[in-house]
Amino acid sequence: AFLLTAALIPRTAHLFLRANLFGRDINKKGTPRGEDKVPEALGLIPATIYLVVLCLRHVQTPRVEDGVPLQREALYSAALASVTFMILLGFADDVLDLKWRYKMVLPLFASLPLLVNYAGSTSILVPRQVQEVLGLSSMLVDLG
Repeated sequence: AFLLTAALIPRTAHLFLRANLFGRDINKKGTPRGEDKVPEALGLIPATIYLVVLCLRHVQTPRVEDGVPLQREALYSAALASVTFMILLGFADDVLDLKWRYKMVLPLFASLPLLVNYAGSTSILVPRQVQEVLGLSSMLVDLG
């Protein structure tokens, strides 16, 4: 996956520049390289390769053990859905220049497939300072 990513990024960077998906390196402002165009949405290339590798690994794993469907298959599919949604969010941010209020809310929706499929215990460890303020008797709070 790394070698494919390293090979594809230089070969596809011009496509993003041609589509006007670029920015300028503000850390090089005032230097000769400060006006160079830098492709913004290049994260789409490694993200796509990552998804393809995950899908190939998903195909290789057994789905049924002793005639019973495995729970980890549902979790794996939920994880794929969450990762795909976050990749879409990253690309949409590059293209649409989303405001921070949307960037803060949209990951909540991306985590929904994982939350729906998770069957284990959900507990959080509350720091002592917060525990005293909230009047909690235990540092471990079970969310259900």
